[in-house]
Amino acid sequence: MVQKLHGSYLTSPIWDEDHRRKVPLCSTLEKVFTPEDITTLSAGEITALLNEHFKYDEYRWQYENSIRIDYANRSEGLHNVLYLCPNCRTEYGMRSHTHILECTVCGKAWEMDEFGRLSATAGDTEFPHIPDWYEYERHEARRQIAGGTYHLNVEVLVDALPNEKGFVHLGKGRLTHNADGFVIAVADQGGPLHFSSRAMYSVHTEYNYRGKGNCVVLSTRGCCYYLYPVHNDCNVTKIQFAAEEFYTRRKNSLEESL
Repeated sequence: MVQKLHGSYLTSPIWDEDHRRKVPLCSTLEKVFTPEDITTLSAGEITALLNEHFKYDEYRWQYENSIRIDYANRSEGLHNVLYLCPNCRTEYGMRSHTHILECTVCGKAWEMDEFGRLSATAGDTEFPHIPDWYEYERHEARRQIAGGTYHLNVEVLVDALPNEKGFVHLGKGRLTHNADGFVIAVADQGGPLHFSSRAMYSVHTEYNYRGKGNCVVLSTRGCCYYLYPVHNDCNVTKIQFAAEEFYTRRKNSLEESL
């Protein structure tokens, strides 16, 4: 059985968890397998079916069910995940306020209506459906990696969480990322920390975490490191896309060599 709870994400989307919207909740319970299926299907077939049934699209559910969210500032924070302008293709120039998402470079703007759809205020609407814009960015990150143009070498503020007692501020550091994985270097903290892409199928991100801004979280067995980019020359959503792509490439390469 697979249970899905619709509306919960829309109440406080990951890109604006500080403000709650009033959204009705709807829970569904779906039977995926019969007892006979478990005995006849392979482990791979069972996994594939589960993965398929766990997919869900909150924005599609909202639109198809005419769920109205009349919160006036409903688009604020959306630029944290929609960071790439589909009109001029500039990264990191997107901003959002009230119900408007706009590019500060080319000036194009989109309105987010009460049903979660986007429409350009002028010209063509490239992506009325928010997840389609998100997947467009994933494709572009994948294309940069394939072309060898992806790179990350940014200054970050580093907070460590070594235990339940709370965060320890380590000061400024540098975060780099490539096909081999992540490296964190912090002054006066010993040698750099390495996180191999072979062991990271994704990376945890937070938006405006504890009011300090967007961050990437990297963890060892003994500590979690919260890394806040100092400048607007990167986006944590893109870093997530890149981490997932590097892991997939390594995984596929290993499987092909066997």
